[in-house]
Amino acid sequence: MWFWDGISMPAIFGDEWTSKQLDLARYFAKHFGSRIVDEGLEVPAGLVNFMNGGTKAANISMCFAKREELWEMHKGLRGVTDGPPGLWLGGVNAQLSSDRSKVAALQTNCLVGYVGVEFLWDENRRDMDSFFPHEIPVLNEFLAEPGLVEAIRARSRESSDTRKGGVRGSDTQRRKALSGARSGIGRFLNGE
Repeated sequence: MWFWDGISMPAIFGDEWTSKQLDLARYFAKHFGSRIVDEGLEVPAGLVNFMNGGTKAANISMCFAKREELWEMHKGLRGVTDGPPGLWLGGVNAQLSSDRSKVAALQTNCLVGYVGVEFLWDENRRDMDSFFPHEIPVLNEFLAEPGLVEAIRARSRESSDTRKGGVRGSDTQRRKALSGARSGIGRFLNGE
């Protein structure tokens, strides 16, 4: 999916794609609403109205996204783990109003592997676009921070050397490489 520009809703859901797409959007809306509550914040009224049957979520954008750093990790983990690609839950980022009296914007995401949905609520923006009701919504590409992709690729090469029995370097480097190969994705998260 990394090379796709969009995701065809009729190809996934068939003739009922418009109603099924709204169901998918409400699934993510419920997830994002729960995440917001878990952070002790108030769920935006537009999100509540949408979950209660509205066809548009006021002041909200939910867009399909692919994240470069997760794509690189996905490629690097091939052959290291046979498990699923992983569920990634982004933190809830809140922006205060200019007078600091209330939350004025929220951002978070949920991805399976390297593809998922980015959520944005902004009380000052109207008519923000979402993946629904588009027949082939855009699959937005979020590029990694400079240097991150090379770091992931370097760790993937180290892991590849370990799988081939070609670990080189000091005993400490060998232990780190072997530990990383055994723990799969943990080697990225733990900075080994």
